[in-house]
Amino acid sequence: MSQEENKAVEESFGRWFSAAQRGDCAYLKQHIATMRRAVDSRGMTALMHAADAGHGSCVQVLISEACEISSEGFTALGYAIRASSIDAAGILLPYEGSIEASPGLSPLLMSLKYKQDTIAHMCFEHMDPSKDLAQGNDGEFRKILMFAIELNDYGLLQDAIRRCHKLPAGDVAEVLSLETAADPTFCITYLMGVLDGLAHRSDSKRQHASPILTTTTPETVKGGPKVDENGNTLLMRAVVTFNYKKMLDYSSVLCRSVNREGKTALMIAAELGNESAAAILRKYEAKIQDPAGMTALMFAVNKGNLKLVQTLLKYEVGLKDVAGRTALMHAVLSNKQPIIQELIKWETSNQDFQGKTALIYAVEQNSYQACKALIPYEAGMADHRGLRAIDYAKLFDNAELMDLLEGSEGISRDSLQQILLRHGLLAPRISRPSPSRISPRLALSASTVSKPITSPQDKQYTSIGVEKRNSLPEAVKLSSTDLISAVHASRYYDIGVLAPHLANMRDRHNLTALHYAIYQNKRAAVRLLLPYEHESLNGFTIPPETRPEIVEMINLYRK
Repeated sequence: MSQEENKAVEESFGRWFSAAQRGDCAYLKQHIATMRRAVDSRGMTALMHAADAGHGSCVQVLISEACEISSEGFTALGYAIRASSIDAAGILLPYEGSIEASPGLSPLLMSLKYKQDTIAHMCFEHMDPSKDLAQGNDGEFRKILMFAIELNDYGLLQDAIRRCHKLPAGDVAEVLSLETAADPTFCITYLMGVLDGLAHRSDSKRQHASPILTTTTPETVKGGPKVDENGNTLLMRAVVTFNYKKMLDYSSVLCRSVNREGKTALMIAAELGNESAAAILRKYEAKIQDPAGMTALMFAVNKGNLKLVQTLLKYEVGLKDVAGRTALMHAVLSNKQPIIQELIKWETSNQDFQGKTALIYAVEQNSYQACKALIPYEAGMADHRGLRAIDYAKLFDNAELMDLLEGSEGISRDSLQQILLRHGLLAPRISRPSPSRISPRLALSASTVSKPITSPQDKQYTSIGVEKRNSLPEAVKLSSTDLISAVHASRYYDIGVLAPHLANMRDRHNLTALHYAIYQNKRAAVRLLLPYEHESLNGFTIPPETRPEIVEMINLYRK
C-alpha cells in the first residue's frame, strides 16, 4: 500500500472515531458497514468512544460492536459508567452487564467505585436472578456493603441483601467493624439491626424471615410491650405523648432505633415541634438520617421552628440528604426567612449533587430576600453545568433578580468596555450613571423570540456595525469571541449582555455563537441569539441530532 493510500486510510479511521466522539449518528450509519469493529491505537472501538462521550443515540447505532475490551481493560459499558452516562449504560447493560473489566471490577462494583448509584441499581435489575452475591469472588458482597454505606444508599443495601441466598453474618460484622469510626447513619444502624437479627434467630420460621422487617427496631423492651404496628418504640410513643419521664427512662436504652419509615425518636420530635424532647434526645440520636437522607434538623427547618433549629444546629450542621441538599437549602425551598438567616452562619458555600447552591435555589424560588442574604456568601459559584445564579435568573427572565445579582455576578460597564476594545470594536462612551442604576443588558422575553430592541441604555455604547466587523484587520481578529465562550460555558446572562455588541462575529472556524449553540443543543442560548444572528443561518445545515424544539424555534423565526 502506497504512502498516500495509508494516509487516506488513517484519515478515514480518524473521521470514524471523531464522528462517534461528537455524536454524529448520520455519519456512523453511513459508514458502519465498512468500519464496524475498527479500533484505534488504544484498542477502543467507535462504540467505546460514543459511550465515553455519553452519546446514547450513537451507542444504539453501534451496538453491534458490544462485548469488546480495550487496551485499558474496559468495555463500552465501563466507559459509559466512567462518563456517568445513564442512557448509554442502560443500552449496554443487556449486552455487557456480565463482563468484568481487566482490573477485576464487575459493572456493579465499577458503578459504585465511581459513585454512580443510579447505574448500580440498574445493574441489580439486569443481574442473573440465580446469582448469589454471598458466593461472589473476592468479597464482592462486602465491597457492595461498604460502597452503600459510603453513599448512604439504603436501597443498595436492600438490593444486595436480597441477592444473597444465605446472608453472611461474618461479612456484615466485618463491614460494621471497619465503619465504627464513622458517624452513625441510617445505613449503619440498619446493618446493626440486621446483624442483631442474625444473632438472635432461633427457629426455622425466623430463619427465613426478611431482615428488613425483623431488625430495624428492637422487638421487646424490659418492662414494656413490643413495638407497635408502625415500628414505633416506647421512646417514640413517649415523644408523641410528650411524656418526658418516660423519655428520660428510655432515651439511653431505646435510642438509635428507627420505625418502619426509617425515622428516629429525635426526627419525630422535630416533626412535632417538641423542643424539650429534641434537647433530651439530640446527644443520643443526632446525625442519623432516614432513607431520604433527612435529618432531624431538616425536619425542624421544614416545620419552621426557629428555636428547634437552634437546638439541633450544632449537632447536625453540614449533613446532606440523598440529593445533596443541606438544611439551608431546605430553608430556602420552604422560604423560611428567619431560619435562613440563622443557617447562613453555618452552611453557606455548599453544593448539592447537581452543583446547585442555596443562592441558586433562592433564584429558582424567586425569593428576593433569600437571594439578597446569600449573595455575600455564594455569589460567583456555578453548578456542574457552569450556570451561576444570575444565569438561572436569565433563564427565568427575572429582571428583578438579575438587577440584584449584577453587582456581584454581572458584567460591569468597565468590563464591557474592555471586551469591546479586545474585539476591535469602538469603545463605549462613559457617561455619569443616573441615580437609578442602569444595566448593560438588553431585555428579552422568555416566551417569544423577537427582533432586537434598542433601549436607552444601549445608546451609551457605540459599536461597529456588522459590515465593518467582517472587514476588521487581521490584528484584531480572535480565535474565538467572548460571546462564543459564553455559549460554551452556558453563561446565559453574559450571552444576553454581549449579543447586541458581538453578534455575527466568527471564530477561526468561521462559526458564530448561534452555530455553536445549535451544535451543543442549548435551547436557551439559541433563543437569546436568534434575534441577532439569524442571518448567519443562511446556508447553514442544521445537524440531524438537533433537538426538535430548537428546529421548531428556528423555523418559526425564519417565517
